[in-house]
Amino acid sequence: MKNFQLLLGFILVLSCASSCLIFGDDDDEDDLTELPTSIQDFIQNNYPDYVVEEAEKETLCTGVEVYEVELETKEDNEIELVFDLEGSLLYEEVEISTEELPTAVTESIIANYGNFKLEEAERLELATDGTQYEVELEQGDTELEVLFSGNGTVICEESDDD
Repeated sequence: MKNFQLLLGFILVLSCASSCLIFGDDDDEDDLTELPTSIQDFIQNNYPDYVVEEAEKETLCTGVEVYEVELETKEDNEIELVFDLEGSLLYEEVEISTEELPTAVTESIIANYGNFKLEEAERLELATDGTQYEVELEQGDTELEVLFSGNGTVICEESDDD
């Protein structure tokens, strides 16, 4: 009887492991087929060496609903693409060092968020030929994500808790 229980347990573990191999673990990746066809086509045509790491529907701090798609290459190069709900590219988002922020943006951070520590920065290359910057700021337990225009104007902000 004990051998039968061990055999049954082994079969159960083996079947679970094989189903993970067959179906994959989708905790890190969302199904590309759930994205509009126009987004799938755009990614396949413009980023053939990239793999979709994550795709989700989000609401920007401006109130606009979008699809955010994180892509990565085998060499760990990452880029995030943001599309409107119709599937048109709004911008490409790339992480940059905080030293790469334009002077106007850093001056605006000092003037408007002087008590906050600058943690991360991203450059948003707009499909309409513009550049914006998103930064993560911290003060104690408070985290803010703030969107700036290239000239340092605050476009919007949201608490990371939102």
